Amino acid sequence: MFACLGFALQVRPYTAFVLAAVVTVSALGETRLNPLLCARVLGIGVLFGGLALAGVPLYNHLYTGHWLVSLYAMAAGAQAPPELSFNPLRIWQGIAEYGRQTFEMSLIGLFPFTYLLAAYALIEEREHRRKVWILAAIYLALFVTYLAHPEGSGV
Repeated sequence: MFACLGFALQVRPYTAFVLAAVVTVSALGETRLNPLLCARVLGIGVLFGGLALAGVPLYNHLYTGHWLVSLYAMAAGAQAPPELSFNPLRIWQGIAEYGRQTFEMSLIGLFPFTYLLAAYALIEEREHRRKVWILAAIYLALFVTYLAHPEGSGV
């Protein structure tokens, strides 16, 4: 799981970061009653997370010739991707401009997910209710973070 997220971080860092955050919190929550297993999950996550983060500058250098310039930034002719911002005003401006499009694209992406979620809930909900909520949390986390993407997102 963490290895797949590490590879995803190289290509889609924003999406992979959001997924990794949800999956890590979920994995730690699932193992919280077993401290040894929880520590092992955390250790494996830190190991793969560290390897993935160390690979990002290498990936950037291979494709852009610069250690700290991503493909997204290079395509925009900037040092950092312009579509990512921590400025609340810029985020709200992006929501106002691209929120409807993001919502519509998310609904399109949600359509097949709802069938999978519903089927899983029908089959497994009594014993594995938390897993259904983890799937829902992944979708909601991606939806909210894509909505806050100032330049819109290609969900």
